Amino acid sequence: MLIRTRKSAPSGAKASQAASALRRPRLLIVGPLPPPLGGVQLIIDMQLRSSLARVFELHPVDTSKRKLRWAVENPTWKTPLYFARDFLRLIRMLVRVRPDAALVHATSSLSILRDWMFMATARLFGAKVICYYHGTLHARFPSGETRIGRAVGRFLMSTAHRVIVLGPTYQREMGKAWRRDDLAWAPNMADVALFRNLPVDTPAPWLAPGERAVLFVGRLSAPKGIYDLFDAIPRVIERHPEARFVFVGVAERDALEREIRSEAARRGIAARVTFLGPLEGGDKAAAFVTSKMIVVPSWTEGFPLVIPEA
Repeated sequence: MLIRTRKSAPSGAKASQAASALRRPRLLIVGPLPPPLGGVQLIIDMQLRSSLARVFELHPVDTSKRKLRWAVENPTWKTPLYFARDFLRLIRMLVRVRPDAALVHATSSLSILRDWMFMATARLFGAKVICYYHGTLHARFPSGETRIGRAVGRFLMSTAHRVIVLGPTYQREMGKAWRRDDLAWAPNMADVALFRNLPVDTPAPWLAPGERAVLFVGRLSAPKGIYDLFDAIPRVIERHPEARFVFVGVAERDALEREIRSEAARRGIAARVTFLGPLEGGDKAAAFVTSKMIVVPSWTEGFPLVIPEA
């Protein structure tokens, strides 16, 4: 008597199916990693350490210049070399990982053309593309205030399946400019663990007894409002002689930093200002905790990280 049995799948096929079912989706995160600890670098570092790592298999593509003094909006002769390096890194990761999705951190200015290339390439490899856009409404490029600028923005962002912006106003206005109703928004965030356990009486060796710190955190440059703040300091000191202005950050060039410090001396305010240079981690948190006020005199910002940190 013959007994017909159901033909079972090969054990290898079963193992492959089980592995596919258990595999987490692969996500590339494209953008600069620290050091240095700039705003976008800190955001990406927090994303890599967040709950995303439990849901996705994360693979960073690091585009950091590893330069303490660097302004991405000011191209130099090295910019094409950095682009070639980063593009090759992206290609290698796309070939090796075959990601399901790519999260590309992009900003306004001409550097968005580089970010568009990253998004287009990831899409050609079959990945879903999410653009985390750190730009502003009044950016020069792509401009949201001119017909050509809006058309350029629509073209660049059409490469992304989804776009994340920094706030609800950006969601509404950029959605109009780019003719998209699917924009999401997510504000910048801070690593609260750095600040949570610092006591109020944290030492501040840069403060004399009775002094009260007014804190500036960011790049020392005209667009960040450094000279506007210098204009205001004498008036503040006149009314509040106990105030000391504490600067955390560096200029994009050594020569520019020397110029800024010389300008403080020329204006007669050097005795009331302290330049702490670049602070990271607990040292930067201590500067926040020991200050009575933070000032953000930037000409333009998307969503400055110093706000949630403060």
